[in-house]
Amino acid sequence: MSMAADAVAALHETARANYKAVFEAGSQFANRHIAVAKAEDVVVTMAASIDMLVAAEALHDASEAAVKALRATLATQMAETGAAAIQGTHHTAGLAKRPAFVSIDNEAELPAEYLITKTAPDKKAIASAIKDGVAVPGASLLTPNEQVLVLRARKETA
Repeated sequence: MSMAADAVAALHETARANYKAVFEAGSQFANRHIAVAKAEDVVVTMAASIDMLVAAEALHDASEAAVKALRATLATQMAETGAAAIQGTHHTAGLAKRPAFVSIDNEAELPAEYLITKTAPDKKAIASAIKDGVAVPGASLLTPNEQVLVLRARKETA
């Protein structure tokens, strides 16, 4: 098989696998949306909304995985076939090298002039002191008056 045929096969397989995952997640999301739209009782609507939220998160995760996999496959195939740039309908794709970065192999061996000493407040100790009734100048313990939705999987479904 030629290099071009291998590239086409790899891209087809990546697209097929990711399409299936995203399509299934999208179908679950659509089904949950229908359940929310049809529910008339407030408790039933809220329960269906929880299921829709979980389905939306699954769709988001599947979409991100599809993007990551397709980007990686396309980059690999461009590198292997020597394609410098590919023109799509509205975008052009090209390969670029990541910039150089510093890797610290052994921090203990670094000269002192390359080290930064940073001090930071010990928030756990401050919170504990304030809870124990100790006044800590420059700090206070705040309790937000805001509620957030917390989702937990039920034991029989986990």
